[in-house]
Amino acid sequence: RTLYLTSFTLWIVISLLAITIGSQSFLVFVVLRSLAAVSSAVLGVLSPVILADLFHGNALGVALVGMHASEVVSSATIAPIYSSLVVSSGLPWQAGLLPGPILALVPLGGMLWTMKAMQFWIPSMILSAWTYAPEAFLGLSYPSVTTLNSLLVLSGTVSGMPLLLWFAQV
Repeated sequence: RTLYLTSFTLWIVISLLAITIGSQSFLVFVVLRSLAAVSSAVLGVLSPVILADLFHGNALGVALVGMHASEVVSSATIAPIYSSLVVSSGLPWQAGLLPGPILALVPLGGMLWTMKAMQFWIPSMILSAWTYAPEAFLGLSYPSVTTLNSLLVLSGTVSGMPLLLWFAQV
């Protein structure tokens, strides 16, 4: 589940980051979209596994059919309709890439809420990394590492929100 949440979060972050790249940086855009595709592929592989862990018998069959039906509905109906609206409205090309990662924030929030991962996942991941490779953290203590992580997350939020709001206005 940790790999699933990590891949899901990376897909959202990298997809949104790729949108902010201007058309002058096409190579960077392609690299970011490729990394997002890798994260998406991990989700595609792990989703049925997680469903198999959560459901059994007929309920598993219904869950798998529901998952595949939602993929068909979104790729065959919603995506073409939205794409045609973007193309015909004169919006910038980045607008076509926005709905996926933005809508994915809802299920990610739900998963984090139900798994209580907001309180457990990140600190335990940092503790595991610090335990197995303390030299990677330049000899800092675990409280120092978590403090730095919290400060980086806070600074990213404080600087990232105005950047995203500015991008939305452009």
